[in-house]
Amino acid sequence: MNNYKILGIIIVIGIILSICAVTISANISSNDNEDNEKYNIATLNAKDLNHSTNTTHIVNLNINQISGGTNIKFANTDSYYNVSSSMQNNTKVSYDNNNDSVNVNVSSNNTDNSIVLSDKYTYIINSNITAGGININATDGNILRFNNHIVAGGANIDLSNGSVYLINNTINTGGMNVIGTPLVITDIDSNINVGGLNIQSDSLEVKSNNIELGGTTLRNISSNDTHNKVRLNSDIQVGGANLISANH
Repeated sequence: MNNYKILGIIIVIGIILSICAVTISANISSNDNEDNEKYNIATLNAKDLNHSTNTTHIVNLNINQISGGTNIKFANTDSYYNVSSSMQNNTKVSYDNNNDSVNVNVSSNNTDNSIVLSDKYTYIINSNITAGGININATDGNILRFNNHIVAGGANIDLSNGSVYLINNTINTGGMNVIGTPLVITDIDSNINVGGLNIQSDSLEVKSNNIELGGTTLRNISSNDTHNKVRLNSDIQVGGANLISANH
């Protein structure tokens, strides 16, 4: 088998894995909208804490999921979080707080969770998933950092009209799909062992893109000085990357 055929197979593998990532996340979002059997697991309101009214809150959201999916979105609410699940007893939520931050732990297995966050607070999201996916709609949200680790599965992130400053992505087998244009500069550091990366944004700057075995599609990539764009550092061992910027 010649090198071109090998390259083609690898690119197809990367694309398939990227599609799988999108499909997993789409199913999570679809279930969130259509399933009326969601169980409300936990809600934390500002009045539940002993903070002064002038304190600026950082919320550390730690997600540990053995299998299943997580859907995150933002809403105009005073609650730090609202967690609902497709299974009543498979998700556990706990929190602790100090004067300037709230630490939230969401642990689950074999269930799909929906998490609604507030547009009034700043979040650091740490996600560890063994098998499954995570979908984040960052519209109206403020995410200082999203640390994502997946053994097998995918991540889907919509940056449109949201403030996401840093994405650290590590996936063993699977893919990440990023769409939309943020309100700020979003730095993405991505490491994928086997799989694919798809990014489509109005303004995309590729600082580094290393693939050991596979291929890359680049379109309209630029390094302009706009203050709302995606900046990418990517490393893929086996797979492919599809990187598209709508603007030159």
